[in-house]
Amino acid sequence: MRCPKCGEQAERHIRAEGAFDACEACGWGMQRLGGGGAVEAEAGRGGKFWMQLGLMWLITPVILVGPYVGLRWGVLTLQQEFGAATEAMERWLADLNAYYCWVMGAYLLVSVMISPGYDRENMGIFGRGLTKFNWAVTSEQQHNRMMHNVATVLLPGKVVVATVLATWDVLRGR
Repeated sequence: MRCPKCGEQAERHIRAEGAFDACEACGWGMQRLGGGGAVEAEAGRGGKFWMQLGLMWLITPVILVGPYVGLRWGVLTLQQEFGAATEAMERWLADLNAYYCWVMGAYLLVSVMISPGYDRENMGIFGRGLTKFNWAVTSEQQHNRMMHNVATVLLPGKVVVATVLATWDVLRGR
């Protein structure tokens, strides 16, 4: 079946509530009911999607601005602890203001470009996989743990980029 909106090939999806013809290009959909009749409906996004997108937008500012606030607060706390503001701390705060956006942009780019692969079943920490305790730690297990740590550090950047891309898709009408 061709999509009446954009003319692309629509695919049939089988779900519990019946068959659903949907176009991947424009999002148009037609639900086929049990008796064979067709009801046209916009293949919209459900409440679960909007709730997830809202939660992701609550997390995104924390990921983007949280390190900046933490670093500034830490330097100001050190200044109060040591009494007078030192020249090095003032210079560091000025550099933080100038370069934080560039560093965060590079982090987001790296988090999208790098997706480390690792074997969770061969990490040898406390049992099988992550729970296996193994006294003879091999270099392969160390590599898997290191790649797991790299993936964990890059996860917040992936969340930010996924939030922006999902919002872009909504704004473009996909």
